[in-house]
Order: sequence, then structure tokens, then C-alpha cells
Amino acid sequence: MRTSFVAVLTVMGAVAILAASESQAYAEENCYSVRATAEARNPERATERAEHRLHRHIADELRSATGKTVGPVTTQCIRNSCKASTVVCQH
Repeated sequence: MRTSFVAVLTVMGAVAILAASESQAYAEENCYSVRATAEARNPERATERAEHRLHRHIADELRSATGKTVGPVTTQCIRNSCKASTVVCQH
């Protein structure tokens, strides 16, 4: 019984060390929420324009020598105005 308790504590310690090193790696990244809006006669075109502006802004303004990770793009529309947003992390 005591051996299994020691084994569980050893495994928990290893998991805690891995989790701490992983969270430190994310803390070293710079993450930004990026948004772009657009209006058009119909929501499909407004969505297309907003997503295009979002990707152009990321390419032009968030340059990094070591790379970047772009999260999934979400789009919200109210009538003919749409907003595209995502999270960009630079390594």
C-alpha cells in the first residue's frame, strides 16, 4: 500500500513539473487579440472583407523573426457590418 502511494506522488510530481514548464513557455509568448471590421451590402461580402483585413493586418503589423501562431478566426455580424477576430501569439 505504501509503495503505491509513493508511486502516485512520484507521478504527480512529474506532472506538476511538466505543467509548470509548459505554462512558463506560454508566459514567454506575446499574445494579442486582433480584430478587423468591414461593412458591405450583404453579410457574406462584409465577412469576406473583415477576414481579409484581419489577415492583412496580422501579416503587415505583427511581424516576428521567430514566428507566430494564429488562432481560429471568429466572425460576428450585425446587419451588414461584420467583425473578424482572433488571437495571435508571437514566439
